[in-house]
Amino acid sequence: AHDHVGALETPRSTPQEGQAAVDRHPQRAVAGGLQVHDVAFGQVPRRVDVLALAPDDASAKAAKGLVAPAKWPTLAFSDEAVWGECQGSGSKPYQTQVDLSGPVFRCSCPSRKFPCKHGLALMLMRAQNEASFSKGAPPPWVAEWLASRREKAEKKEARAAEPPAAPDPAAAAKRDAQRWKRIEAGVQELA
Repeated sequence: AHDHVGALETPRSTPQEGQAAVDRHPQRAVAGGLQVHDVAFGQVPRRVDVLALAPDDASAKAAKGLVAPAKWPTLAFSDEAVWGECQGSGSKPYQTQVDLSGPVFRCSCPSRKFPCKHGLALMLMRAQNEASFSKGAPPPWVAEWLASRREKAEKKEARAAEPPAAPDPAAAAKRDAQRWKRIEAGVQELA
């Protein structure tokens, strides 16, 4: 299982094409998912906004191929998120979820693209066929992810609100003394 967290990977292409893809799709990695800038969708996104999130044309095309309720045994939403299970090539369906506050995507598929075709397909289905989704409480795998994201955001806000720690003069003096010892040892070694 692979979460869509960490460094962004541009499509396999020339450096100029890769940069153009990044310019077209401003994204940034955040803890617990991928946040996509400049595309704010409420509960039901527009199809064009979802396709704008695709990291490349191949991902958009692959996502369009997954827009069929038969491939998704589970499709649901809450005020905070949209989630579904997409039957892939393995025995277990991929668990795909989108935190609507970002949007931030997460999927259990092994793809290294952000968002993956499953996340895009889930949001395309939401845009095209809202009636396919049932409203309800998130299952544990979605609720835990959302809770983890909230907790991390609260910790980040608390750290930002804390005043910076005052420097310890004794520790600074100790570091300064150690630094001068290393400098003197280096000078002796060169002599």
